[in-house]
Amino acid sequence: GVRADGRGLGGAPKPLLSNDPAGWEGPLVEAPWLVLDTSSAPHYYFLFYSANAFNGPKYAVGVARATSLAGPYVKRGAPILRTSRNASASPFAGPGHCAVVGAPGAGKALLFYHAWQRDPRARARKAAAGGP
Repeated sequence: GVRADGRGLGGAPKPLLSNDPAGWEGPLVEAPWLVLDTSSAPHYYFLFYSANAFNGPKYAVGVARATSLAGPYVKRGAPILRTSRNASASPFAGPGHCAVVGAPGAGKALLFYHAWQRDPRARARKAAAGGP
């Protein structure tokens, strides 16, 4: 756990989140990103995470929240960012490993994430054209 002064670790490790193998998360959760939102009372910690196999279309981003850094964290349920079922609507699949940035209290934040292109030929053309 975290020491009371917030300046280091102390005590035994405490799991904050575990996967639900029967649900959308599949075999694992990974890539946590923690944000403290102080814009309302109570303040909430939001724990963003990726789940399922990164190289498949089920890889997605989930979020859980808690009023204490140590939890308990309550998951939203469904992923907040996932692959579109309509391949023509989005050429990308497998969004994950997000980072959330923004000005605290400003009410605005940006979520950055990675994804892969469904069509490997498109990926090759993009690389041949000099990258993103």
